[in-house]
Amino acid sequence: MIKEMKGTMNYKLLPIYYTTGSVVYAFSQWLMILLITRLLGIDDTGYYAYYLSILTPINILFNGGLRLQILSDVESTFQDRVYLTVRYYSIILFVLTGFIFVYFVDKPLLYLLVLAIKAIDSFSELEYGNWNRNKLALNYAKSHIYRLALMLIIGLTLYVCEVRSFLILLSFPISLLIVYLFYDRVQSSFQRNLVLFKTEELKALILKALPLAVSSLLTSLNVTTARVCIKEFLGTTVLSEFVYLMYFNTVASILVVSGCQVYIPFFAKDLSKVEDLRFMLKCLLVIVVYSILFTLFIITCTNSVVAYLYSESISYTFVQTVLFTSGTFFSYLAIFGNAILISKRNNKVILINSLLFLGSSLLFYPLCILYLGFNGALLAWLICSSIICILNWYAVYKLKLDRYLKFFKANN
Repeated sequence: MIKEMKGTMNYKLLPIYYTTGSVVYAFSQWLMILLITRLLGIDDTGYYAYYLSILTPINILFNGGLRLQILSDVESTFQDRVYLTVRYYSIILFVLTGFIFVYFVDKPLLYLLVLAIKAIDSFSELEYGNWNRNKLALNYAKSHIYRLALMLIIGLTLYVCEVRSFLILLSFPISLLIVYLFYDRVQSSFQRNLVLFKTEELKALILKALPLAVSSLLTSLNVTTARVCIKEFLGTTVLSEFVYLMYFNTVASILVVSGCQVYIPFFAKDLSKVEDLRFMLKCLLVIVVYSILFTLFIITCTNSVVAYLYSESISYTFVQTVLFTSGTFFSYLAIFGNAILISKRNNKVILINSLLFLGSSLLFYPLCILYLGFNGALLAWLICSSIICILNWYAVYKLKLDRYLKFFKANN
């Protein structure tokens, strides 16, 4: 009885642990944007965001969707060694591919910094997914807390030593590497012994995870499309202003993403419970209330917060904040719907929806930005978020409807 109570309590704490880790990680990313703005200027912040948008899709593709795959692999279909092998090969391919573009960028040092951050961060991705699957989200939270603490220690040490240059920015990738070597690997639940496995297992895992990787890649390409269009049509300064605004969504969406990822194993196991519908409705209600609170904050506080943090005189209009927050609302609904589809391993539908989402981005971002400028970028964000929301929830509706029809026929 006591064990069952402890298990229930721990399960209820999982979203808190996972959200804590994600918030700390987002704070680390925000700290990088803040440091770049203060040390190098608003233009370099735009370049940093631009390089992130270029390297992130490549990183996602080579990671092979392993983190999402291991989350839904609740029956441990593949050996740990197979997962680890795919991870190491993917990181090597990502770094080699990333080096090809270094000769074509305007800010090579900033580009290499982003490449290092994405590559080192990839080492921990598999551990994070496995911890989540095994309900060890506390390890995930600790890992990110240690990363941030070490980043602050290294950065402050350099600052005290009167280092006010690019070197301070290296504190982030250095902290990622140290925490991975001395915490993530030590606390990892993966079996690292040299267990022999067949090449067919390796191919099977890659083929199984590839649809998730491609769908994640297509989703990230929407961010890339937006940032590339803004940079080409409006410049890096406007791109920085767009990133400052969108980063509010990045932080706010952590609660939604974290909660959804924690409950992916829950939905994956409970395939026959009609009570899932009630749980979904409760989650939708929470998202609606959360979005209203977020909208009120953005409308009333955005300009003052941006001016205080970045020391930049940027003024977002009421129309811009409404377009932005409306888009975030639909994006939260889309995230939740996508999590349900992932839990059901409905990879084909996820892939199709992601393709349509990317197609809408490629159509609306250039068109809206060309004619409406910055307002057009936010309008395109709203349109594309609405489209992916409708697509995901239509797929969920069909999935749940089919299941209830089967349940009804089996009992009549």
